[in-house]
Amino acid sequence: MTDFRQFQDAMRGQRQQAIEAEQAVTEAQWRMVDAGRQVQQARLVGDEGQLTRAVERHARAVQEAGAAAGVRDDAWRRVNDRIGEVVQPDAGVIAGLDRALPIALLPVRLETRFHDADGGVQLKVRIFPDDIHIDDHEPALTEDEVTRGKTYWTAVRGGTPEAEAWTPLAAAVG
Repeated sequence: MTDFRQFQDAMRGQRQQAIEAEQAVTEAQWRMVDAGRQVQQARLVGDEGQLTRAVERHARAVQEAGAAAGVRDDAWRRVNDRIGEVVQPDAGVIAGLDRALPIALLPVRLETRFHDADGGVQLKVRIFPDDIHIDDHEPALTEDEVTRGKTYWTAVRGGTPEAEAWTPLAAAVG
């Protein structure tokens, strides 16, 4: 398990480097676009000195964007190579896992049908990958939830038994 935790930590660091490299590429591309606008503006104005400086800035920005893209590509390649080292069955973290136990149990949707077959009934099963649970809890109440909550508390304070006031609220908002 320690090896896997070390792998996770290493992967987090490598992914973070790749993400930062992506951000650097985006920033360099924006500088390139800005420099391109400066070139267009200098052409409209007709100032040769300004145009020369703007073209030089644009050329530098293009080089910087290319260099940043190279750094980004190298960072993602390192991430992918590290994953490749680990998922090989006889190497890395995977080698230490018990092959009799699943690595992950992912949700599936099952469809079953009975079909008449030669001399009997045959059960056919279709297995479909299902969505992996994503916690998308939104802590803020919706307007409907606020209104129904006020209705609940008004009823309870007005003498309605809690269970009786709770039933419509639970049916409406879950």
